[in-house]
Amino acid sequence: MTDLEYPQWQALYLQAAQECDPEQLDHRIDAAKGAILLRLRTIEKNAHEYAERQALQDALDGLPVRKNNVLEFSSYRRLSADSTASRPQRRFPSNSL
Repeated sequence: MTDLEYPQWQALYLQAAQECDPEQLDHRIDAAKGAILLRLRTIEKNAHEYAERQALQDALDGLPVRKNNVLEFSSYRRLSADSTASRPQRRFPSNSL
């Protein structure tokens, strides 16, 4: 993560974007959102920072999407595991000749 264009906030954003543990996700998203909002306030009056402002807005818009994806996948995995565990196992007759 050393080649980030905007390291002040991108490292935290990437950590949130890569988090797959629903229990850690809120913490990561909150940290990323805080860094993004702080950076937006810092550069809000600087007209030369258009590209970074756009990247910040894109990142901010993407955080809830990531959260929904992780939570949906987590729910799917849990439901899938529950249905597999409750399904009776098939027993095949042994071929004893």
